[in-house]
Amino acid sequence: MSSIQSALVDQPVRQFISTQPFNNDIFSYTVTTNRNTNAVTGDLSANILDLTGTLLSTTSAPAARILRDSGLKLYPGVNPGVNTFMVGVIDTVTSIAGYIDPNSPIYAVYSTKLPGFYTNGVDPNTNIADAGPPVKTNGIVFALQSIEAATDISAGTTIYAGASIHAGTYIKAGTDISAGQQIDLSGTLYTRTGLRSAGGQNRVNNIKTYSVVASGNSINIDCAASQVQVVNLTSGGAGQSITLDAINVAPGAQLYLIISNNNGGGGNAITVVFGANLLEIPGASLSAAANSAYTIGFISNGTTMWEIGRTAPNSGIIT
Repeated sequence: MSSIQSALVDQPVRQFISTQPFNNDIFSYTVTTNRNTNAVTGDLSANILDLTGTLLSTTSAPAARILRDSGLKLYPGVNPGVNTFMVGVIDTVTSIAGYIDPNSPIYAVYSTKLPGFYTNGVDPNTNIADAGPPVKTNGIVFALQSIEAATDISAGTTIYAGASIHAGTYIKAGTDISAGQQIDLSGTLYTRTGLRSAGGQNRVNNIKTYSVVASGNSINIDCAASQVQVVNLTSGGAGQSITLDAINVAPGAQLYLIISNNNGGGGNAITVVFGANLLEIPGASLSAAANSAYTIGFISNGTTMWEIGRTAPNSGIIT
């Protein structure tokens, strides 16, 4: 009985899954002995052929292919021409065999407990082919290359990738999302500032609204709250004014202010004064007529919002 158990335990059980095409990252290994000097040389080459005699391609060695541990190993200092530990693998789809670097960024661990002769797993709940376990950690997930998920990517703090971030549904981070190349997902990208990317457009998810009675007072427009903000004004009489200024101004940020004078039957214009961080076009002060709305665009140089244009008054009010 013990000998049977030992035989089962000795079966190779590790399996790997390719995270991208691996045609250039699976190697043959050959050893040559010089008959004159008896010098032994080894050669690792990405020259493996498929069953048709053609070099492996991105089609014959695609991403998401499961490779089984064959039990063969190559060791630095033992096998000539080998500088890193290599594991022998078999692709049961194409029957090709070769060696891989098990810690290469091309491969992830698929399973460490299934014998190599078992078929690929299928989740009994979803009926979706297994593609490896999820990752949950209280630490940092840091990728020099890409981060890719079929469903969600979520982090309590930062998501960082040296190349791209891809998600099938959503990407969510408590603080920052950073990618050296592109951020791509088939769903919607939401940010804390209310910006979302969906349907081929970048647009705001939330619009910040201020409802204020103008009486010589002032309000700060929080540029971190939304890219589009609305100021609904009323006044108790003629000759009233209000000062608008900006806070949380970030480099390159854009702000669109919709200013509405909702002074109903009073018919009083309201003078809008812009503060030091919200600079209007020189000589273009705003006297907001009653029952009219104006849209003004600003762009930031990092410390100040500069006006880039405004509309003529639109008849009507914003509620």
